[in-house]
Amino acid sequence: MDDVDVHGRIERRVQLEPVQLRYLETMMARHTIPDLGKAVRILVNFAMAVPEQEDSIFKKTRCRHST
Repeated sequence: MDDVDVHGRIERRVQLEPVQLRYLETMMARHTIPDLGKAVRILVNFAMAVPEQEDSIFKKTRCRHST
């Protein structure tokens, strides 16, 4: 069973590329977001709030690396 904190949140480890982390840190500073977990929750909440955009958010392949 997962450990749930007093706010009902479950801690998970997430792997990010350096550029992704820098972007989130920039957004955290710009919008006074206190921690990385909060930034990720904001993104997930946005995706959940617009279910009609689910395919656009999750199905489209976005590769930043040239092959």
